[in-house]
Amino acid sequence: MKKALLTLIIAIFFTVLMVYLTNALSPWNTSRVENLISQKNLLANAEFSTVINDLIKKGLIWQVIDWKNFFVWIGVCGCTFVCYFSAIHLFIDKLFFKKFHENPDLFTAGRRGVIIFLIISSYIGLRIVSGQKWYNILGIIFLGILVELIFMNIKHKKNAGEWES
Repeated sequence: MKKALLTLIIAIFFTVLMVYLTNALSPWNTSRVENLISQKNLLANAEFSTVINDLIKKGLIWQVIDWKNFFVWIGVCGCTFVCYFSAIHLFIDKLFFKKFHENPDLFTAGRRGVIIFLIISSYIGLRIVSGQKWYNILGIIFLGILVELIFMNIKHKKNAGEWES
């Protein structure tokens, strides 16, 4: 339970950091956005939203995003998600699957959190670049499951080797 509580405290820290970064950093590259506004002669927020939606549909949204701010925000979002997922995973693992004296596996919880975050962020990335096709999404989900199965197989073989020694 100590690991779950510690992971939850770290997740709360990352949540506060994410909220701060969301308010402090702009995802837009200001010079390119100003050029876009002057080229399209945009005067209202609704017009700007329409242009942004058109850029998303065409897969050209990356031209107006500030990469550094975007990747910092995605990294903090990923850490937040993985920490919350790990805290819940550790709590459920300890409560239902482990014996009283056994500790839950932090590495497994973190690994599964990272895999699920990568699947979700890949889906969002596919939506942004207009690559959201059923076979792309299915392939990403299949790849995530395959990675998890490989790790479980390696861990199982490692544990089987310990019993033989």
